[in-house]
Amino acid sequence: MPARYTGSRRCRGVVTRQHAFSLVELLVVMGIIVIMLVALAPAVTSLSKSSGRKSAVSSLMNAMEQARSLAISSGSATYVVFGDQCLPDDYRCRALIVFQDQPDFTQRAVTNWRFLPVGIALRPAMGLLSAPGGATPVRFACPGPFGSAPRVLPYVKFEPTGMVSAPTDPNMLFVDIFAGAVDLAGSANYTDNAQRQSQKFDAVVLARLTGRARYVDPYGRS
Repeated sequence: MPARYTGSRRCRGVVTRQHAFSLVELLVVMGIIVIMLVALAPAVTSLSKSSGRKSAVSSLMNAMEQARSLAISSGSATYVVFGDQCLPDDYRCRALIVFQDQPDFTQRAVTNWRFLPVGIALRPAMGLLSAPGGATPVRFACPGPFGSAPRVLPYVKFEPTGMVSAPTDPNMLFVDIFAGAVDLAGSANYTDNAQRQSQKFDAVVLARLTGRARYVDPYGRS
């Protein structure tokens, strides 16, 4: 009968080493992340501004079409009125409202103020944002925190035929859109240096005879 082995056998364990990041490695990774963020920041900012301008274009075109359609359907002239540099910051060259002629020859607001996206404004004293001409400019009693006293503001007027009757100069039937704001002196303060240097702007242009609005790309892109 064979003898039974009763001795102990030493188990040989496998030791697993876990590698941890050193402080130097962590700093290198963090440095790479910071460099990537700095490189991407201008592109993200530019994309945000571009998106804001496109949204402003859409808002302007919708307001123009609403005013034109209302003039045709109601048989009464309508106006798209723009806030100028005399109004508070939130309204200054970045807000618009629709008015309509009334039987008593006054004008009444038929919409609330519409505001452009934050950081986007209309180029002051250009096109439809120019000061109204004429010996007796139309005055609008606008709702808002600045009182209801009628005031002279830039506007475009649509007749019941859909035609644009004011401004009368066809070279003024446009609105330029830029990234930035307008100060109390009526000067444009740009936040997009490329736009400031190139002076190329997204624009909404009106056809006098039809009153139709169209978008004009500053770089001729379709």
